[in-house]
Parts: sequence; C-alpha cells; structure tokens
Amino acid sequence: MPGESTASARKRLHTPRTRRRVLPHDDCQRSVAATARMAAAKKAFAKLTTAFAAAPRWTLGHFKAHLKEGMDKESWKTMLPGVRGSAQVAEMKDSMKVLDALQGDELDGSHRVEGLRLTRVARASEQSRSYCADILTRYDQTVLLHRWFHRRQSNGLPMPETLEDATQMMSRDPQSRPPRESRANRAMRAAQRRAARRGF
Repeated sequence: MPGESTASARKRLHTPRTRRRVLPHDDCQRSVAATARMAAAKKAFAKLTTAFAAAPRWTLGHFKAHLKEGMDKESWKTMLPGVRGSAQVAEMKDSMKVLDALQGDELDGSHRVEGLRLTRVARASEQSRSYCADILTRYDQTVLLHRWFHRRQSNGLPMPETLEDATQMMSRDPQSRPPRESRANRAMRAAQRRAARRGF
C-alpha cells in the first residue's frame, strides 16, 4: 500500500486474514488432483471391463496380460484388487516374477497352482510360497469380479465406474459369495461381513 513501511507490509502479508485467502487455492489443487485420480481410476476400470467382456472365461493368462499392461502404463494401482499407493511398486514387480514363472497349462487354467506346482513357482520366482499364494488370491478375486460383471451385464443392471465401486457393490451382493474352495473366499466373506455391519 502507498506510504506503508516494509515492516508493516510484511506483517500484513502474514496476518491470518491473508493466509485464509491462500486456502481456497490449496483446496482447488486438491480438488484437481482428486478429479485426476478419479478419471484415471475410471479409465483403468473401463479397460478391465473391456477385457472382461472379451473373455468368457478369465484365466491367469488374462490376469497376467492385464497386470502387465497396467504396469507398463503405470496405471496398475487402479487396476487390481488389494493394491494401493506407490509404495507397492516393488511388490507388484515381484508379482510379475511370480506370473512369469507359470507354465502354459497353468496360465490357461488347465491346472491349479497348488502343492508341488506352487513350490516350483516360488523357487523359480525367488519368492516365498505365501507371497505366491497371495498373488493367486488376487487373481481369484478378479475371477469373482469377472463372473459378477458378466452376470450383472446379462441382467441389464447398472455397472460401476471404478474398481472400488465394484468391490463395494460385490460386498453387498449375496450372489457374489465365492465358492468354498476359492482362495478368495475368506477375503470376500470378510468384506461382506463388514458391509453388513455398516448396514449397507
């Protein structure tokens, strides 16, 4: 301001009133970032549902190709159940080692990866059996999502726009209960119990 000393101007710039003027700009930046994340999530899920629609049966081969595409384009964080945040980049690279260790008859679903096959995959990928089993559980979750997607599509029901929305909708759907022998059974049943406790 005219005639204002440097000290007064500095004090005025650091008053609470001036700082409050900056907050809307910060809020705007956060809103833009959130909108960008949502757009990326919708785009990634659209790719997944496109892959689902083209595959009457979802195999480990499809799962591997989908995950590899997502990692190549660095959009995998919104493409796979159970994956969140950039801190898991190294883990997901390890998961590709597990999938790369699978044989053709495992990728096409002819044989389940368990027992000695799981031990072989763990050794070939230099990962623990439990870690390999976790990757296979995530695959089983996408199998459930694939079946749920096709059933919902054939019934003409509204479809979710993101993976998170789909997971929440599945947790509230009694028909999406995993088979007893499925590795994903425990995780999906836990999600359904949480939804029931919340009352929606």
